[in-house]
Amino acid sequence: MAARTTTSDPAPALAPTPELRERLLVGAVSGAPIGTFTIAISATGSLVVAAGAALAAAFVVSCWRIATRRPGRTTAAVVAVVVLQVTLAAVTGNAANFFLPRILWAVVWSPVHLVLILAGRPPLGWAVGRLSGDPGQWRRCAVQRRAYTLASLLPWSLATVEMVVALWLYTHGQVALLGSTEMLTNGIHLLSFLAAWRIAVRLIGTHRCQDDPRTCSPEERKSLMRLDIDPSRCIGSGVCALTAPEVFDQNDSDGTALLRHSEPPSAEWDSARLAARSCPAAAISISE
Repeated sequence: MAARTTTSDPAPALAPTPELRERLLVGAVSGAPIGTFTIAISATGSLVVAAGAALAAAFVVSCWRIATRRPGRTTAAVVAVVVLQVTLAAVTGNAANFFLPRILWAVVWSPVHLVLILAGRPPLGWAVGRLSGDPGQWRRCAVQRRAYTLASLLPWSLATVEMVVALWLYTHGQVALLGSTEMLTNGIHLLSFLAAWRIAVRLIGTHRCQDDPRTCSPEERKSLMRLDIDPSRCIGSGVCALTAPEVFDQNDSDGTALLRHSEPPSAEWDSARLAARSCPAAAISISE
């Protein structure tokens, strides 16, 4: 069986992975206190009723998270944020202050997001990498770094516009509209993330690092080294297959060495080098 190398893979395909579905579910449930507060304050005009509704919703959300065995720290953080929001609104007597923590977070995150993009470390790349199971793989390829950097401008732009709108609504005391905007936040972020992911996939296209090693970092190029076997020199000792079984095999008919893959993953290169050094016929060569 051929050894698989992750360096030849293009950008991860856009797909509804279990982790993505999980984040959708958690995001929808976690937004319940905001929705409850907004509906209550709009329907009754009573800050006391709205605050009580938000706390009740937070309690239900925490029970759901505990019952479904979500991380305890995150559950505590969700409840703590709602308590902070309710406290700010109750102490100041201003319902709009319920949304102040989220607005302040948006004000801080927008410039940080832009700095990360300009520094070549766009959050989109890390998010896609985590969903695909290899958080740092995209950073080793210049083509993917450029694609995720450019695509990240979309979610940053939308988040910045959302921040400006929220600030305007907050300063003008538009509580109902502010709450409605906040309820749409998770959906807007998700759609912008999926759209940016789609853009990045199109920008990357079918690029593979093996086709153009110049686009990869030195660390990545190590996994593009090639192995070759000289069949005229191989005596079929089997040392290579014993030393690096994920890289070498033997012909069933005459015992001569076979390559499972001429460009094995970097994790196998130490054993491949040892096999090359141990070959009694010096039939294995490595191109670096």
